[in-house]
Amino acid sequence: MRALVLAALAATTAWADPDKYKLMDEARVAIIAALDQGDAAAFAKYVGQELAVDGLWFDTAACKKLANTKLTAKTAGALVACVKPLGVRGQGMLVFYGPGVELRLKIEVADGKATLSSMSGPGALATDPSLPEVWQHLVEEHRKTGTKSVPLDAAARKEIEAIPETGVVYHFCIDAKGKVVTVRTDEVAAGGTTAKQIAAEVKAWTFEPLTIRDKPVTVCTTETVKLTPH
Repeated sequence: MRALVLAALAATTAWADPDKYKLMDEARVAIIAALDQGDAAAFAKYVGQELAVDGLWFDTAACKKLANTKLTAKTAGALVACVKPLGVRGQGMLVFYGPGVELRLKIEVADGKATLSSMSGPGALATDPSLPEVWQHLVEEHRKTGTKSVPLDAAARKEIEAIPETGVVYHFCIDAKGKVVTVRTDEVAAGGTTAKQIAAEVKAWTFEPLTIRDKPVTVCTTETVKLTPH
């Protein structure tokens, strides 16, 4: 009897999962469209009792007030109005807005209904909270000179080996002309020979400017230098 019950539960789960993920996928597509088109009513259909907004980036003072807040279906219209001018698009399973800022959507399914419970952006992980933190792969698509690989000498390689991590994280910002204007490494490697070699290499890179509202802007991104096996 116990085996039959377990088999029935397994069968129920097997049938339920496809429906759940189908609902999540459909909701994700609808939410992206609602944000991109500025359709507050369509967006509100996916907002439950509370929508947590965390670490979003906006380029206007009024919208920055919504970067970290909690909204309901009745108050979410202001958020939609702030996101629409920046543009929203899906790329595979990822969602981006503005010049390429990742927008993480947490969608939950209960009783056959998909609900958006949170929207989050780079937040505290951003290089400069006042500037858009852009997905590194998109930055690579705009590269004009240099390569993503940062050459390291023996001293730098030895320094990285001494760091109990998988690599050195560095951050850089590109201005509206496509020039790298700032480079910094995480505290674990700041000031060392690796940091100096990263800065010297990255500052020589150039990119096609990224845009917001069809105008070139300064953006930032984050990368990692890792040792490759010999």
